[in-house]
Amino acid sequence: MNSALSQRRNMLIGELQTIKGLQTVANNQFTLRARLGTEVHTIQIVLPANFPNSAPQIFVPGCTHWSLNPANFQLADNKHIKNWNGNSSSVKQTLDSFILTFNNPRPAPVPTMPKQEVKPVPVIPQRSKLNVDVTLPPVPTNFALINTLSVEQLRSAILDDGEFSRLLERFSYESEIRNLMQTVNAKIEAELKRVKEISHEDGELRESIRRLRIEQKTKYDEYQRLLNDLPVEAGQTDNSILVEEMEESEMMSLDLDEAMDNGEIEIDEFIDQYVDVRKNYHMKRIALDATS
Repeated sequence: MNSALSQRRNMLIGELQTIKGLQTVANNQFTLRARLGTEVHTIQIVLPANFPNSAPQIFVPGCTHWSLNPANFQLADNKHIKNWNGNSSSVKQTLDSFILTFNNPRPAPVPTMPKQEVKPVPVIPQRSKLNVDVTLPPVPTNFALINTLSVEQLRSAILDDGEFSRLLERFSYESEIRNLMQTVNAKIEAELKRVKEISHEDGELRESIRRLRIEQKTKYDEYQRLLNDLPVEAGQTDNSILVEEMEESEMMSLDLDEAMDNGEIEIDEFIDQYVDVRKNYHMKRIALDATS
């Protein structure tokens, strides 16, 4: 093996050994544990004696995939293996391509179109003789998807009909993914906006309840002050039980307010209990007024 080929071989092996998790089994034999689809498999890499003039042999025992030979689980249907070039190809790039595209469907074969007779281009009449105003779309100044391709990929797409078809499928797939992500992001933004609106409405409701509780407490304190200022007359002690029951109802009202504020009870349960307590309070109040 000449020195240039030996240097190329050592460089490719060194590049391969930079892969995280790669294990050296024997001379020119390596293994790598990697997730393929939903399962983790052991990938075996064997470098032939005349490597890099010959492509590396990659096996995935026990794995079923359209790119693997079912007889020996060797990677066969792969563009990097098929187009291996000892001067430019890379074992690491071949592995990365196989792992990253494992979930992709098998490329559909492109039928060979029969050559058709070239017909002369019809002469288009001058615009002045047409009765319609034709507006042509502007020519794009930038092709974002094309700019992501390397020179080698562009060359393959031009010379290989199958590669060109797979390139079109890839662009169509990426466009669908971008449209889907835009739709999902729009829905998420709408939901976040609605959550913020609900949070604002909930804050206003809680503030109204807090003000009502403060007002209720103030009225109750005023009631207690006026009650204490009343002169004690004969016969009023007979109503002490009604007064105590009214005070008990008032305290239960305050306890319910506090429980609601702390989130200890739901709004429906609060309303049911609060109505009963206030109803009992006013009935005692009527009875007390009737005996005064």
